[in-house]
Amino acid sequence: MDDQTVPCDPLLFDPQTAGGLLAGMPEARVADCLKALHQSGDNQACVIGSVTEESGGKLAVF
Repeated sequence: MDDQTVPCDPLLFDPQTAGGLLAGMPEARVADCLKALHQSGDNQACVIGSVTEESGGKLAVF
């Protein structure tokens, strides 16, 4: 299959999150990823959190 015949929408839109895309990546790649997204027209792309060291099974949301 070439790029024009591969359905990409299921990768980008998830009805469980109202169509948004959540991505995880190493912190060192975040700035470049955001820059690329913003340059491609996605001005709403942003960092919404980070993964830190293990907390004994507790989840902290700030």
